[in-house]
Amino acid sequence: MAQTMQRPFVGGAAAFVPGGPQAPSMPQLPPPPPFFTNTDYEWGPPQMLFPVDYHPAPQNFFPRAGGNGLLPPTGPASGVNSVPFRTYGRKQQASVFEPGVIIAVPYHTIDFLQPPDRPTRDESLSRLGWVHTKERRVVVIDCYNDHCVGIPMATHSHTGLMNQRKSKGEWIGVRDVADPDIKTSDSAHGNIVATRESRFAIPANPQNSWWFKNTSYAHFSCPVSFVYDRGCNVCPCVARRTLSRDESIVLES
Repeated sequence: MAQTMQRPFVGGAAAFVPGGPQAPSMPQLPPPPPFFTNTDYEWGPPQMLFPVDYHPAPQNFFPRAGGNGLLPPTGPASGVNSVPFRTYGRKQQASVFEPGVIIAVPYHTIDFLQPPDRPTRDESLSRLGWVHTKERRVVVIDCYNDHCVGIPMATHSHTGLMNQRKSKGEWIGVRDVADPDIKTSDSAHGNIVATRESRFAIPANPQNSWWFKNTSYAHFSCPVSFVYDRGCNVCPCVARRTLSRDESIVLES
């Protein structure tokens, strides 16, 4: 009886004879790279499709957290100790928010123009780039079902509007009624005066009996929104010159 030849089965990464030694396993494909958009990943090789304006970071671009593609467990290194992720503030009832109430929230902006090797603890890496986060107070000007709209405050490193010549007309001063020496505003729009309210009872610092300095200004041309189901801190004062829908300089601008 003639012997039949078994033809090798050709396929996969190597050829093997049925019943012979175990064939080597197929190599595992690497995980999809960032910006991977190939929906046929199971049926073809990975394709790296990048946005037009995407520029891969140089190999030595590692001083900043996330520069090597990994998200660190703590914030980027800086002049102070890095801090782990934490939830900011406390969730408040929707009834707390009304025009004039001042809240403190994490305020996110585009990355400050700082060198890559000088990160700050307020920088974080998102999938769309670097984000600068800072605790900032916001004056609520209007409220809706699930969110409110407010204008953020800043002191510009306690310089006020000294270096804001181009945008000086976009700010309005915020002063605390407990300040014994309220200065006039450097803005043509004057000041918002905030007064304490017992419903927001927080012990005052005996060394500093007011919350807003003469360099505090609200950026009314840059309104922001805040969703009620996020954490925030409520300042124990209310802006008595309420920026309501009818009289808001935000809506008049």
